[in-house]
Amino acid sequence: MLLVKEFLDDFPQADVSLEELAQLAGLSPFHLVRTFQKQFGLPPHAYQIQARLRLAKTLLKQGVSISETAQECGFHDQSHLHRHFKKALGITPKQYARP
Repeated sequence: MLLVKEFLDDFPQADVSLEELAQLAGLSPFHLVRTFQKQFGLPPHAYQIQARLRLAKTLLKQGVSISETAQECGFHDQSHLHRHFKKALGITPKQYARP
């Protein structure tokens, strides 16, 4: 399970399926979701979004544009980043990036 968590932390931008993560853990997809959520408090996909948001915060503070940040973090587009960012942090990426 730690291997899956480390993969998501190291490669949050990766477009990886639940089946691929389950194969990495040697579990069925159903068992992976149950075990991962029990151990880390979130299902793998939600954990990956949180990891992407951590990376996005770092890039935005470094002055990377919002559209480039969205692309670098594995979000489908800028609006996808905006939606998840605002839901998780209560502010928009633009507000966060302001000095």
